[in-house]
Amino acid sequence: MGATWLRSVLGVISRGQTYKNLLYLLLAFPLGMLYFMLLLFGFVFGTVLAFFLVGIAILLATILGGRILGEFERWLANALLAVSITPPDDLNRHPEDSTITQIRRYIDAPSTWRALGFLLLKFWAGILGFILVFSVISALLLVTSPLHYPHFVEFLTVNDEPIGWHITTFEESLLAVPLGLGVTIVLLHVSNAVSYVLGQSAQSLLGGNEPPADRNHTPTQRQSGPDAHTGMRHEQPHPPAQQSPNRPRDPQHDPTQSPQQQSGEPNHSGENEPDQPENHERFDR
Repeated sequence: MGATWLRSVLGVISRGQTYKNLLYLLLAFPLGMLYFMLLLFGFVFGTVLAFFLVGIAILLATILGGRILGEFERWLANALLAVSITPPDDLNRHPEDSTITQIRRYIDAPSTWRALGFLLLKFWAGILGFILVFSVISALLLVTSPLHYPHFVEFLTVNDEPIGWHITTFEESLLAVPLGLGVTIVLLHVSNAVSYVLGQSAQSLLGGNEPPADRNHTPTQRQSGPDAHTGMRHEQPHPPAQQSPNRPRDPQHDPTQSPQQQSGEPNHSGENEPDQPENHERFDR
């Protein structure tokens, strides 16, 4: 048990998915900033200029462009995160639709607005991802301190003043190695947890809906076995065998006859015998 726990804790270092998650978090910061600026510009200027045709064009371009960016985010999540997201299928497009009808279908599709919501979520995810990646880099600098001391490891900045650890001696660099290794392992687990949440969010907001259950599906017949809640065993009752009305009755299996009558043996007990007429012969001497 201890070996399994140790393997699960330290295995995050050798797991390839860990570094894919770090790359996704690293890309989330610039992409989130870009999405936020595009959506802010599009909706603000589109709303202000909505009285003119250019404002309506900006709003439509922002909405449709957000859907295209959502397709890119779905591809990126499938490539880097441990998810498999299928494209949504709620457009209901037809070849004979006009351009206005197709644009209206894009606007009416719930997947379009879910994609816009994910793009806004990516901005905050990018900030969190940048903090995690920067913290992992700082922890790795602690691990490699014996190779390049003296140096200053910055942890954070408060009022434009950096806060960190200035390693000047070889003993300090050796002390920084286990400390940096422990912090790195913890940060990698946190990064994987954040990436998992982002992957599930992408699957919910960028993916297609699950197929509805078949309401006409008849439930399967319950088999005999222990109940999952009570633990009692339920036996499936067997229907009684029905005899065909045209089939002659077998005298060997007639339930109205006694066992002696079915076997053909004479009854010597005298019970249940039908009354027989007595024949009396008179002899006259």
